[in-house]
Amino acid sequence: MAKPWKPFVVAAGDHLDQIAFRLGTTPDEIWNKPDNADLKARRKDRNMLCAGDVVMVPSEPVEGLSFSVGTSNSFKAAVPKVKVQLRLRGDEKKGNGDGKNATYGNQPFVVDGAMGDGPLEGTSEADGTVKFEVSVLVREVMLRLPKLGMRIPIAIGGLDPIDEPSGVAQRLQHLGFLPNGSPTPAALTHAIRTFKARNGLPVDAAMDDATREAMVKAHGS
Repeated sequence: MAKPWKPFVVAAGDHLDQIAFRLGTTPDEIWNKPDNADLKARRKDRNMLCAGDVVMVPSEPVEGLSFSVGTSNSFKAAVPKVKVQLRLRGDEKKGNGDGKNATYGNQPFVVDGAMGDGPLEGTSEADGTVKFEVSVLVREVMLRLPKLGMRIPIAIGGLDPIDEPSGVAQRLQHLGFLPNGSPTPAALTHAIRTFKARNGLPVDAAMDDATREAMVKAHGS
């Protein structure tokens, strides 16, 4: 008999790898379920869901571990990881067109809150790209750039789809067109118009396919 499924309401910061791990199944099993076809068509990236999305998931509880009473029990669990990649942008006007980033390129960094044995350490690439991996259960980490005295909070799975107003606002904030926080309608309209003007698009507040495509390209996701 096929196991029953139930609706699961996505919360802020949820992504499919995390949801599947918590339920003891795989992302593919959930994503390829025919009952999730509409969501799959609407959200092109399975790990970029939006709070309020409803996804069908297995309703049977995960089978528990067996252990002996009155003695020590040893267990080993493998928690999957997710890859995190972001590009830190400096003043591009100071660049020389070689793809290097004078401000954030080749900078040592430390990631706090990644779980495991301790902070993660690494060096950004020449263009300012930072790459690292964290447990699928981690929701937020702190990226530190010691030489620059900078601390950047990163919400894992916190980026909303570009089709949502929240996703548009987040990308405009990351690109420097909009201050952080909850934008007013007027501020969001101004940011969209400014972004379009700088990218050779018709200067209006319409979020059409061309604008979304340009915004995703500029943002990197």
